[in-house]
Amino acid sequence: MNTFFQMMETLGGEIKNPIMVKKVLRTLLPKWNQTTIIFEETKDITTLTLDQLIGSLMSHEERLAPLSIVGSMEEKAFTSK
Repeated sequence: MNTFFQMMETLGGEIKNPIMVKKVLRTLLPKWNQTTIIFEETKDITTLTLDQLIGSLMSHEERLAPLSIVGSMEEKAFTSK
């Protein structure tokens, strides 16, 4: 992600950190909508760095990973062959 913004800066100028954070939040998949809303409501997007955002998203994903495994196992248990 950082390399993308670095390439954009070399082409046209400086991209401010709040703009980068907003662009990342806007481009997340629909399954991240609730997380995006929480970030926008609870965190100061103007002072949040891109590294902090990525770290928070990664830790959130790690917390949800075991839940998605259990959910997929439950779905498989109820499917017929």
